[in-house]
Amino acid sequence: MDRQGTREWMHRGRAIATIAQELQAALPAVIDFMNSTIIPVPPSKVKGNPLYDDRLMQILQRCCPVGADVREWISCRADLSASHENEDRATVAELLDNYQWTGPTALLGRSRIVIFDDMITGGNHFVACRQLVRTYHPEAAVIGVFVSRRILAPDDSWKLDFLNIPE
Repeated sequence: MDRQGTREWMHRGRAIATIAQELQAALPAVIDFMNSTIIPVPPSKVKGNPLYDDRLMQILQRCCPVGADVREWISCRADLSASHENEDRATVAELLDNYQWTGPTALLGRSRIVIFDDMITGGNHFVACRQLVRTYHPEAAVIGVFVSRRILAPDDSWKLDFLNIPE
């Protein structure tokens, strides 16, 4: 966000558009939009911070069909260091202490929550978000959808079994 007005900013916008276009074609195979609420993992900064980055919402607003239920129901109470800036990543407990639920306690007729993030390393943000969702909606099926710009391993070891990410 601190690169607004630079040449790099143009590349960011192009990347958001490209990712959204790719997801628009792929998401219907994995998300039942009629029965799902999609929640982006919150950025590391609070909304009032000039470094607040809403790229996940921008992507979802572009790639989801009209009428899709996309909500920012999880937010941060305080700024965190971005995961890519630290070798010591926040633990699930630390993230849960900082996350707050801002959504309703009724699912508005939806039975599935999709947590969307743009990278997964250890899965801590997903696990924390899933635990927070289950606190308010224990009956909901919770899945994760993640996008990354590259595969980090040359073989199939990069494939994660999301059903086995620890609680």
